[in-house]
Amino acid sequence: MATTAGKPQDDIGRLTAFGVDKDAPWQALLLAPNRYLDLRQVVTALHQVEPAEEAQPRVIQGYITRPAEYDPVKKRTHLSLRLADDAGELQVMAFGHPNQMPGDWRRIDSLVAMQGNLLVKPDFQMLFAPTAIPPAHIGKAIGVYPSKTGVIGSDKVRERVLALLNEDNMRAAVDHVVDRLAPYAPADVLKAWGHVNSVDHMERTNLARILYRMHVPTSPEQGRRAVMLVRHLEALAAISAAERERPKTGVFQQVTHDPQTLESRIQAMSHTPTAEQIAAVQDSLADMASGRPMHRVLSGDVGTGKTTVYALLAAAVHDAGGEVAVMLPSSDMVNQVTREITHWWPDIEIEKVTGKKQTDSVEGARLKLGTTALLHRFDSWRPTLTVVDEEQKYSVDQRQQLVAGSGHLLEATATCMPRTMAKIQFGLVPVSRLTKPHTPKHITTQIRDAGKPDDKRALYEDLLDTIAEQSQVLVIFAARDAKEAKKLANTPVADGELDFEDEPDQKAQPVSRVIPLEEGLEQWKRAGGENKVVALHGKMKPAERKVSLGDMLSGRAQVLCATTAAEVGLNLPLLRQVIVYNAERLGLTQLHQLRGRVARLGGNGRCDLFVDWENLTDKARERLEALCATQDGFALAEMDMRQRGLGDLSSKANLQSGASDGGILRNSKLALEHFDVAQQMLEVLDAPESDSPDVTTNHQAGTAPANAGQPTIRASGPQPGMS
Repeated sequence: MATTAGKPQDDIGRLTAFGVDKDAPWQALLLAPNRYLDLRQVVTALHQVEPAEEAQPRVIQGYITRPAEYDPVKKRTHLSLRLADDAGELQVMAFGHPNQMPGDWRRIDSLVAMQGNLLVKPDFQMLFAPTAIPPAHIGKAIGVYPSKTGVIGSDKVRERVLALLNEDNMRAAVDHVVDRLAPYAPADVLKAWGHVNSVDHMERTNLARILYRMHVPTSPEQGRRAVMLVRHLEALAAISAAERERPKTGVFQQVTHDPQTLESRIQAMSHTPTAEQIAAVQDSLADMASGRPMHRVLSGDVGTGKTTVYALLAAAVHDAGGEVAVMLPSSDMVNQVTREITHWWPDIEIEKVTGKKQTDSVEGARLKLGTTALLHRFDSWRPTLTVVDEEQKYSVDQRQQLVAGSGHLLEATATCMPRTMAKIQFGLVPVSRLTKPHTPKHITTQIRDAGKPDDKRALYEDLLDTIAEQSQVLVIFAARDAKEAKKLANTPVADGELDFEDEPDQKAQPVSRVIPLEEGLEQWKRAGGENKVVALHGKMKPAERKVSLGDMLSGRAQVLCATTAAEVGLNLPLLRQVIVYNAERLGLTQLHQLRGRVARLGGNGRCDLFVDWENLTDKARERLEALCATQDGFALAEMDMRQRGLGDLSSKANLQSGASDGGILRNSKLALEHFDVAQQMLEVLDAPESDSPDVTTNHQAGTAPANAGQPTIRASGPQPGMS
């Protein structure tokens, strides 16, 4: 491969702004163009261009006949030129002052090349908004590289990258890609990519040629395909790296349960677990007995009984002599789950760990239920099993802290985070799904338009009907008071779009008025009665919260006006309706959680999304319509992942949504479509040899069979302090 002339080979200059290490100039070869200019077709005569009503992007070449002159009134520069093969003149209109333009544009008879929008009509020809094209670029496809405002421009980035395009740097860049693709051989990966994308003869190319054509393509399409291919390799490498990070051996505790003891625990419960719940328990116990650390996701909508599953697992580990931590999102939830477990199994002692000392807590108990206080109260405690309820409420670090490579982890959720959903889809984490509630229920979800008086009237009448039936209503507000509402109104609604364009759309979004709880509370008190309406929000004192919840549980109050503090763990048996103000301000997972509070004892319920429909973005409308169309939290979590991006799959990262850094290209952000292709490539690579298109590798080790026998906790791997 020839070395491109230019700067010294090791001179990266301000490419360090893109994270290129000054001692590793090869990293510059992993800085990809954002797009490509097609300068192969050059207009040298106007008769080559068909007349059109609108201007078209074109590259033209000709001789200056009238130098650039500035019009101070219109603040434009005009010049004209004679095309190389044409006697006629072409008028050119540029923005800016001639002094900011190339010197050739100010000299008669200079041969120049420009790219702009060319308008050709029978009686009018003009080139608008031209940019200069260096003569050396004519006839080529040229990459447009990213820039850093005030640091380094796109043209200078191209110059520096091409100057570093030599054999030594290419060899180092290829070695980096090969290392990221391990354990797969590059030739096998390229064959798999060709198989998935229906591209033949991939055996004729290699990584060096692909990286070279990313920078020096023969056509824009070839350059774009090279970048796309590398991004697919990045996504594959990210999945493969996440698989390698999964702990498979080491210091952890192997659990073997006694089936008879477990059965006696089931019999002592106040209800009979469903077949799905039993299967989830058995699968989790098999994981913990397999000789490998368990990391499983328990996915189930509100009312499908996730608590039943993890309570049985906690009891089984406890009976086998192990220790269990259950982390819950609020102290209310800690008290609620404690009551349930104590009611079922009075012999199991529980230590409650929250921000304040609990009087009904057994210090030193092997089963600990708590909030995030669990993470700080015990410095070196490593439970056998950690259960994280409502995993979407915690960071990755928080969910992993108690496990720390030495325990089993179960994450329970109704609508998991995009990162967790991606791991499920890519086979990095097994999932147990609960789809059937103990008692059948149906929730009707519909959108109420704040801009329509009929919708407002219907919402008011529905609430009065619910109260008349001696049922209860939950009214959710996105802000607590006017100050929060004002701040929220000035914050754009996050639609979860992933914009990889050079110039993202900056047009202003319409803003809906945010109605605070303090305003809505007074309105609903007037509608439902002063004594029938109570409030709940995060700034209330524990005693005040207790009074509000007590009034709802006793039936003295029938309308609870709350912020999203009610999203998790609220258990009101008489709740039949939830109204969400400014629903566009909440994510799919939050809205689904809130909806799940309705009809906990079965039957029919309703969820009303009160929004200013006219001022919603298309993405917000799509999100709300999806919520109306399905009650499946798992399906909504998948849609949420596709809208917001899957985050970073690495165990060392906390990014749980958004675009992911791939780890190969210096300026790449991976979207879900890249991972979709990578997953198909992995299916080809991991297929049995007889089914695979001539690729051989070993992606995942098999899972050891579960052990049987008496209840024990047995160490697997070397133990500290043991000879």
